[in-house]
Amino acid sequence: MKTHFIDMENNSQRAHACMLYRSTIVVNASFSEVMNAIASCKTDEYRKQMRGLYGSDFVDGVCLHKLPQTKQNRPAYFYTALKWCVLQPPSKVNGLGSDFCFLEYAGIHKETEVNEKMGFCIQQSVSMDSEVPDFAHYGLQRDTFQRTGLLVTATGREHTVRLTSFCQIQNARLQPAHPRDLELMMFRRVAAVRDFAMYLERGRLGKMQFVERWRWIPDTDRRTCAVCLKMFLFRRKHHCRQCGEGTGILGHDM
Repeated sequence: MKTHFIDMENNSQRAHACMLYRSTIVVNASFSEVMNAIASCKTDEYRKQMRGLYGSDFVDGVCLHKLPQTKQNRPAYFYTALKWCVLQPPSKVNGLGSDFCFLEYAGIHKETEVNEKMGFCIQQSVSMDSEVPDFAHYGLQRDTFQRTGLLVTATGREHTVRLTSFCQIQNARLQPAHPRDLELMMFRRVAAVRDFAMYLERGRLGKMQFVERWRWIPDTDRRTCAVCLKMFLFRRKHHCRQCGEGTGILGHDM
């Protein structure tokens, strides 16, 4: 969804015409599982998350600094961190892409009065020209966005949440002479949320404990598929990698 609106800055009289892209999906997962999948202040995990969500559009990224927390013993997805990333331009011409410096806030906000909670991972561009050098000689252009991120909200169903991706850009950044099509780049970033369920499933598979081959049920001990109970006859036997049971083609595909 695309929306135009006026954004008023806090403690000032300045207003900016802005554009907002938003995309929402429903995910079969818990709040904590989704938050662990979208928010991390460790560089290696941050890169995996970005590659999993944005694919080839993501070039590289680094967690530059994590701010100290005021409250201890919180989950790892509660943090405020300074990050840097490079995104591939929609048309791979005129350089490698655009790089961004931003402050990222992540955590869960709880409304005690209505007993509701909302997970968030929000990024806001910051000026870091003196701390992070310009990489123009590598074909990168330092760019900015107003605000972008992911929101996690309840759906009313158990173990199911709603994930919303959004990006807010000032219209002043979208001039025709802009060498990068920032609007299209941010649109693709928001639209990438549609692949989140697949990314989450890959993470689950990576955490599975598989049964060693020598623990598999021998073929001679099973005449029927453990899933559909059909006779094997001339069908090839397979084995479930989690429990070692013998299955047919149907059971293997499931």
